[in-house]
Amino acid sequence: MSFLRSVPILASLLLLATAYPSMSGQIAGVVRRQDSGSPMVRVAVHAYARGRSLEASSSTDNDGRFLIQDLPAGDFAVCIDSTDSSRPQVAAVTVPAQGTARVVFGVGPTVSIDGDSWVQGQHAFCQSFRASGLSVTGLKLKAFGPSRAVTVQVLEGDGPSGKPIGPARKTVPVGGEGDTAVFWAGGEVPTTPGKSYTLKLSADPGKEWIAAIAGRGDIYPLGQAYFGSDPRPLSDLGVTICEENDSLATSYAVSAGARAIRVRAVGQTFVARSSDILYAAASLGTINSRAVYVRFSIHEGGPGGKQIGPSKGTGARGDAAVAWLPGEVEVVPGKTYYLHIESFDGALFFASEELDPYAKGCALNDAVKDPRYDLCGWISGSMSRAEQDRLLKHPRSAK
Repeated sequence: MSFLRSVPILASLLLLATAYPSMSGQIAGVVRRQDSGSPMVRVAVHAYARGRSLEASSSTDNDGRFLIQDLPAGDFAVCIDSTDSSRPQVAAVTVPAQGTARVVFGVGPTVSIDGDSWVQGQHAFCQSFRASGLSVTGLKLKAFGPSRAVTVQVLEGDGPSGKPIGPARKTVPVGGEGDTAVFWAGGEVPTTPGKSYTLKLSADPGKEWIAAIAGRGDIYPLGQAYFGSDPRPLSDLGVTICEENDSLATSYAVSAGARAIRVRAVGQTFVARSSDILYAAASLGTINSRAVYVRFSIHEGGPGGKQIGPSKGTGARGDAAVAWLPGEVEVVPGKTYYLHIESFDGALFFASEELDPYAKGCALNDAVKDPRYDLCGWISGSMSRAEQDRLLKHPRSAK
């Protein structure tokens, strides 16, 4: 278990020229945990050239290192995917004709508490924490015992009686020492860095659930657990919290999935929170193990709207993700846009969707709106200068 302090920089970049004129361009780098510096293994890394749709990719080895070779000279967007316990990261690099562009990614949530023990069941558990970002965008929790759906609500202040902030999210049923996560778009659960907030985690009416707790007592000094309404200052729940405290503004984020639907094209309308789109991801899958390749594109308004910038291609998989460079997909904050995903050759693929957690848009399946569902995915762009200034002027949480 550990408490992780967030860092405002997504990726540090270093360009190195090599002495081998016959070598084509390449991108090399490393993915590490931002708290400990330990390597992250088998992390997928994607690279996209400016104006091009083809993906170049690699994955990290046992040392957390990756290498993407045989690249033309030019500008590339490099990304690693969002997960249940980390936000996506995007870096812009320039690859020389004979040389290497290097990227270092630091990965991790804001708060990470290892839940290695359990207690008697309660209808509700709470965990207070000190914010370090402008919004809560993700929560991962662990549960023991019978599977239960858990409703997650963020409250003001330290304790279970605070005012609710933003919409609640409901997990898929979880138990048996398993874990699950919920996401929010940036701005749905707004926070102020340095202030205290509380996660209220409740089972359905008349039900109890068994939360995971830290077995070594009070390991998170900036908050405490509550069992029901009783404060437990020497205990902490096993949770992971992700916040909007880096250089990406999250326009859309939906986790889990109530259903997997067979489609040739799927999409999601959303309201932009940034002046560009740098990253998009969706939970997809193949049918009968046949490889299917899909293209992501951003459009004005909805289906049939004007496409903005180039398409980006990748495989239809659970962590399908693409990236654009700054300026490739320019949007207007507050306006509605459409993420469109379709197979290159018209083949069917699976798309994961959740029961309408996002109030500002809906899923579209083969160009047909379904207001009951939202696509499981993530869309991010550059955080505005005003938001970055607001983020940095507040005191940040610390160990």
